[in-house]
Amino acid sequence: MNRRFVHETRVGALILMASVIFVVAIFSIGRHQKIFGQKVRYKIIFSNISGLNKGDAVMLNGLTVGNVDRIQFPKNMSRPGIEVVISVQKNIETRIREDSKASIASLSLIATRFVNVTIGSPSSPILPPGSYIRAVRSSGLNAVLESSNKVMGNIDVLAINLQKILNNVSEGKGLLGNLLTQPNPEFQKTLLNMERTTGQLQELVLNARHGKGALGYLLTDTVRVQQTVRNLQQASRRLNNLSKKLENSKTLMGRMLNDPKYGKEITQNVAEILRSLKNITAKIDTGKGTLGALVNDPEVYWGMRDAIYGVESNRFLRWFLPKTRKTGEAVRKEMQKRHRQTP
Repeated sequence: MNRRFVHETRVGALILMASVIFVVAIFSIGRHQKIFGQKVRYKIIFSNISGLNKGDAVMLNGLTVGNVDRIQFPKNMSRPGIEVVISVQKNIETRIREDSKASIASLSLIATRFVNVTIGSPSSPILPPGSYIRAVRSSGLNAVLESSNKVMGNIDVLAINLQKILNNVSEGKGLLGNLLTQPNPEFQKTLLNMERTTGQLQELVLNARHGKGALGYLLTDTVRVQQTVRNLQQASRRLNNLSKKLENSKTLMGRMLNDPKYGKEITQNVAEILRSLKNITAKIDTGKGTLGALVNDPEVYWGMRDAIYGVESNRFLRWFLPKTRKTGEAVRKEMQKRHRQTP
């Protein structure tokens, strides 16, 4: 009887101690995780949750304030993506505002994901519980992981394509395969031409180093090169001055280029002059008029020449003509003198 009582007492004491430890542990965990505190919920729409699971942590600027409560498709079909419902402590709801942003992040390559929410600015209104927090693309390590996944995918595709190319080359398929397995005369001729071209380029470089040829002249005779450059500069300045004169409406060419009415008038006048010259030359060619007769009638020419010979052979005319010329010259000078004196 006493032995049985002692045994039951020990079992009861053990159960009592285990219960106390269990209750203390529950309250300790609850106080640490704030399980028994008041919570508020917010919603976030992510295009891709990237391995996020229910129960993962929710951080406010890196401080754990709650966890992921639900992950589901949005009830509204017009909202593409995945809806994540987060549960956070009620005492931080004043820090979540309309300009707060949510993103999915990870602390390391193997760590679980978490939702990071940024603290809103004081000037922005407080976001009511149950509202949607604006989601942004992941940054930091998560963005690197996404980029690395894309790069690895591209590398896989590149490796597959490279393997196909190598297989075709080894089987003698394609241009490169034919060149490596069955070299033809055209390919050999191309190689010979490339070798000949390389030799010519080498010879050109050697000639240039020794001052031969136009290139060598430019590289060695610096005095003439500088003189050529100066001449080009002078020619450039002259062309610049000419262009400025052409742009100036005060010059003849400038006015013709910049004043369409004046240019048209000058063009018409030149056309009339050319027509007149054409008529004159036509009359000369047909022997019309005095000049036409002089050009086309030999008798007129010989008659004038005979008259000149006759004047030279007549003593009176040889005396009279110079005297008449001197008298006329004296009269002309007297008239010019009177003209200058007239106010």
